[in-house]
Amino acid sequence: MRRIIIAAALLATTAGMAQQSFTLQEAMDYSATHSYNVQLSEFEVQSALAKVNETIGTGLPQVTANASYQNFLKQPVQVVPAEFFGGQPGEFQSVVFGTEQNLSADITATQLIFDGSYLVGLKAATEVSRLFELQKKKSVIDVKKDVSDAYFMVLVAKKSSENLKEGLTVLEKLKTDRRAMYKEGFASETDADQLDIDYNRLKNNADYADVQYKLALLLLKFRLGIPQDDTLILSDQLSTYTENLAVLQSSIDLKTTVTFELAEQNVTLQGLNRKALQAQYLPSLNGFFTHQQQSFSNEFNFFGSDATYYPSTFFGINLKVPIFSSLSKHHKIKQAKIEEFKAKLNATMAQESISLEYSNAEANLTYNFSTFKNQELNLELAKKIRRKTLIKFEEGLATSFEVSQSEQQFLEAQNAYTQATLSYLQSVSTLKQVTNQF
Repeated sequence: MRRIIIAAALLATTAGMAQQSFTLQEAMDYSATHSYNVQLSEFEVQSALAKVNETIGTGLPQVTANASYQNFLKQPVQVVPAEFFGGQPGEFQSVVFGTEQNLSADITATQLIFDGSYLVGLKAATEVSRLFELQKKKSVIDVKKDVSDAYFMVLVAKKSSENLKEGLTVLEKLKTDRRAMYKEGFASETDADQLDIDYNRLKNNADYADVQYKLALLLLKFRLGIPQDDTLILSDQLSTYTENLAVLQSSIDLKTTVTFELAEQNVTLQGLNRKALQAQYLPSLNGFFTHQQQSFSNEFNFFGSDATYYPSTFFGINLKVPIFSSLSKHHKIKQAKIEEFKAKLNATMAQESISLEYSNAEANLTYNFSTFKNQELNLELAKKIRRKTLIKFEEGLATSFEVSQSEQQFLEAQNAYTQATLSYLQSVSTLKQVTNQF
């Protein structure tokens, strides 16, 4: 029974924590629906679609019902010529028309027949919806790029931590052996002290690298949109992306990039805004149909069996023709035209900006690839020097200072290699982002 209780407690403790494993592609696919920024973009799309339906609804039949009750505490008085009642000409007689209480109810249906602003607005609402779709598309591309960068950061940080721990193991053995030899009188105290210093310095670097790895993992969780308490496992290894590397060959059609599409969509919307203002010069036509019931009484007996209601039914059309607006519409249209010209200029600027961004991304990729290959070669040389120096040290042909120097050179080469790897992989992501390859 006790074991069952303990097991139940452990299950309760871990119930709120999940474990997820991702390859890079799986991580990017997951972020395309679960990332916080993508979720916000999806809400914007849904809101835009609701706005389209709202605009459509304004042009469909509208039905309203009204009811009105009046109780005259003091009925209005009218005057009529007294001669109507046999009085003298020129005199007036006060009279009261109507009853003390009235009740009326009506139902009215209206239908928009023609309104130029509505037609343009309907088109604009649809285009706004497409704008948010494009913004969501851009958000997905940006999020995948961020996830890709964060994924590589985790891999590099993990590899860096592993390398430092591996070097720490080697130094720990050396310093232990050298300290023992010193106690036996076969090594100098300086050699032992120097290895202790190297070990402590490397231990600090290893601890810091471990912290950086954990922080990189937290950042990746945030990019993915998963809780920070969940366990995240990366299925890919850094070697998957560092073996047989080559410069990414890519081309771009500037007008198919989402950034340019967004700029062009803004031009479309500004043009529709101008057309909507121009449409205000056109007349608008609405039809209506009304059915009404009215009852009059001096007592409140409108719901009794003896209540009398007088119906009336009618239909008609309303025509509204704008004639003069003191040139306010003219100046609004002028402003709209200026905004449309600005949007077209921004589209041209966007095209040039994308071209420049693409050129920079290509240049950075080529440079980072070259740097990576150089650092890869440097690392191999540093490994060779380190290995030979350790052999000489074991044979008594090299000092601890030479070991320290070769170890430091090796660690620097290792760090430069991992950083060059990260820069190269992230520059690949940047070029994919610019060319919409995510």
